[in-house]
Amino acid sequence: MCGTPICAMRTFEGHDGCYPYRNLVKGYCMVRLQRTNYKMFSLIKFNMTTNSVSSYYLKLLARDPDVSPSYKTFQVWIDEKSFGRLDFTCSVARLKEEAKGEGDSAKESFMPHYHGDREASVPFVGELALWPSAADVNDESRFYMVNRSEWGATGWIFMYLVLVIYLHDKFIVTRDRDYQSKLKIVNMVIETSADDSEPFEFGKHVERRAIVRRVICEST
Repeated sequence: MCGTPICAMRTFEGHDGCYPYRNLVKGYCMVRLQRTNYKMFSLIKFNMTTNSVSSYYLKLLARDPDVSPSYKTFQVWIDEKSFGRLDFTCSVARLKEEAKGEGDSAKESFMPHYHGDREASVPFVGELALWPSAADVNDESRFYMVNRSEWGATGWIFMYLVLVIYLHDKFIVTRDRDYQSKLKIVNMVIETSADDSEPFEFGKHVERRAIVRRVICEST
C-alpha cells in the first residue's frame, strides 16, 4: 500500500517526569545547548510521533549562570533517520524569542520528517569513516590526542556516547539505572581538518570505541 505513513502523535508534559525514554529526550534537549554556557533547568513539554523512527519537538528552560539568573525558553526539533542507531537531524535549535523574527516559518505546525517539511541547512551525505589504524592515529597532523584537562570542553562527546547506547538498547535503564556512571572514556582523539598543517601534542596509543560526526549550521 503506497502513500504517506500514518502514525500517532503524543504530547507529554515535562515537569512531572512521566514520559517515555527520559535519557533519550534529555540528550536531544542537550543537543541545542552544546557549545554554549547554558545549563538545562527543566523540560517544559514535547511532542513526538510514536512510530519506531520518531520526530520530536521539544521546549525547555535553561539559563546562562554567568550572564543572568533568569531562564530562557529554547525550542528543539529532532528527526530520527534510522532505528537502533544514532542518526538524526536537528533542523531547529533556537531561543523562543528568536522565532519571533522568523515570520510565518516560526508558526508552521509540527510535521514529522517523512513529509519532507524540514531539511537540515547543512546536510551530511556519505558514510562514517572507517576505524583509523594505529598508523593513522600516529599521524600528528591529522589526529590530536585530547588531554584529560581538556575533556571538560568536549562534554558533548560523552553526551553522544550515552545516546548511542540508549538508542541501541532503550530498556537498559530498567536493568541498570546507573549505566551512565559505568561509561568511561579512556582516551580520546579528534580528527583535525585537512587545513591543519602543524602537528598537535600527542600521547600514548588509544583504544578506539566510537566515531562521532556532527555537522553544524551556525545560523540555526
